[in-house]
Amino acid sequence: MQPGPPHDGLTRYDVAAVALYLVATLAIALACTRRGGGKEEFFLGSRRMPWFAVGLSIMATLMSTISYLAVPGEMIQHGVGFFLGYIHIPFSMAVVFFCWVPFFMRLRMGSAYEYLEQRFSYTVRLLGSVLFVLLRLGWVAVVIYTSSLALSTMLGGHGGGEAASSGLTGLSGCILLMGLFTTFYTSLGGIRAVIWTDVMQSAVMFAGMAITVGYVLVSTGTGPIDWWQRAAQTRAAHTSPPLFSFDMTVRVTVITVAVQQFFWTICTHGSDQVVVQRYFATRSLAAARRSYLISAAADVSVGILLALAGLALLAFYLDYPAYLPEGYQVVGTAQGGAVYPADKVFPYFISHQLGWGLGGVILSALFAAAMSSVSSGVNSVAAVTTNDILSRLLPQWGERMAGGWFARGLSLGVGVLVTLLALGVAEIADDPRRNIIDLMNKGFNLFLGPLAGLFFAGMFLPRCRTRSVVLGTLCGMAVSVVWSYWAEIGMLLARASSARGAWWFGLLGHEPDGRPKIPTITMAISLPCVTSFLVSALAGWLWEPRQPHPGTQWTWLAVMRSPKRED
Repeated sequence: MQPGPPHDGLTRYDVAAVALYLVATLAIALACTRRGGGKEEFFLGSRRMPWFAVGLSIMATLMSTISYLAVPGEMIQHGVGFFLGYIHIPFSMAVVFFCWVPFFMRLRMGSAYEYLEQRFSYTVRLLGSVLFVLLRLGWVAVVIYTSSLALSTMLGGHGGGEAASSGLTGLSGCILLMGLFTTFYTSLGGIRAVIWTDVMQSAVMFAGMAITVGYVLVSTGTGPIDWWQRAAQTRAAHTSPPLFSFDMTVRVTVITVAVQQFFWTICTHGSDQVVVQRYFATRSLAAARRSYLISAAADVSVGILLALAGLALLAFYLDYPAYLPEGYQVVGTAQGGAVYPADKVFPYFISHQLGWGLGGVILSALFAAAMSSVSSGVNSVAAVTTNDILSRLLPQWGERMAGGWFARGLSLGVGVLVTLLALGVAEIADDPRRNIIDLMNKGFNLFLGPLAGLFFAGMFLPRCRTRSVVLGTLCGMAVSVVWSYWAEIGMLLARASSARGAWWFGLLGHEPDGRPKIPTITMAISLPCVTSFLVSALAGWLWEPRQPHPGTQWTWLAVMRSPKRED
């Protein structure tokens, strides 16, 4: 059994499927706009959102196009190492379900960063808010960039690393289209529109993966076992990543990936307004817990499908190399030859292999993954900017900020900003040695560990006060920047002094081809988070008096012992 040869690109059926999806998205946003309401409705859905919708929204938001493209690309380029990191799930689920969700639902605040002021001071609340805004601005910009890269690949050409065609099918045009359309519907309906469009988008995301896996399975007559064996024959490391290594330059081991994903989960659910805002939008603790279970189950299901899709595409193009653009191959060989960028294999498959509108369905899934993240990020950044920054720094605007129109206008401004940032990401991201997962730490994840360290210190270090936790966070941020930008810092030192540059790059050794080694990406969240927490603990022990202070009533144990708030 042999699949049909590739065709020229997307068909009118694909365009029709995408147009239908965009119309449905806009219709949901317009329907949510009719509810009106003020700031509480716009940012929290009046705290009456259904738990199943919130759960699917959390999954769709955190999945994003980054994961939708990066997981298949990672499987193709590096193998199953990142997927095996799912062994963290029982441990991270226990932390989120039993510790974070009940803690935040007892607080019942409008913003997660209100907690930091109650526990420490407004200075710490402002610090946390700024870290969050930087985190999510970078995240949304990378989401827009990655989804637009895929779209431009499908619409404008296939060249690995070549610029797509100009106009609306070029990368810049796709960035503007993706960013501004999503900003428009987000500014209309607020969090209610975001959550309900996320529900539709999660269904489309499942369909997209199922179609990809099903096509390879049916058209080639092979299955997951065959795909696994094909990957193992090509490169042993694809199916047998190292279990652990004390060498901090080994990119991926099973243990370090599991630790990285564990910290990503507990840091995101324990400090990120994008997630916490959704828990606050539910009616009760029981509803919030059910929403988390839904999101966790959906996340694992989509993750399995994404991994299968990566294996399927790797096997497909290993068996049918002529179906790639002329002169390209899917992985490097000893004989050399141009390797097609792994992150572009999936978009190329969508536009050149599927027919009868199926490519349009998956393209809609890419839109869905991007829009759910962009809309959530824009809404949450606008919420934090309003509640945690502007309302305190500009109290004279209080009455104006209480209205829904101010929130809509601010969401529009944030959306335009992240669209411009995505254009900047497109200028600096053209490095064939790095894939989307490598870009994540440089673009936004470097802020996550220090941000979570703020919350963890507040929850579990009663003696910590403002100066201690600020010092810890700044130290964590310094570690994060150095870890994520090791090579760039070395280049700056080399320009200033070749001796300093050589010393810096020599710390971790060199690759066989002479290039300096860089730290593993799998510690870019955990190491800064642990650094922030430990420095805060040490500073609190050395600097702060032993006497109780008002902030101690806001530690995790004190909050959990306090009366429930069900308002």
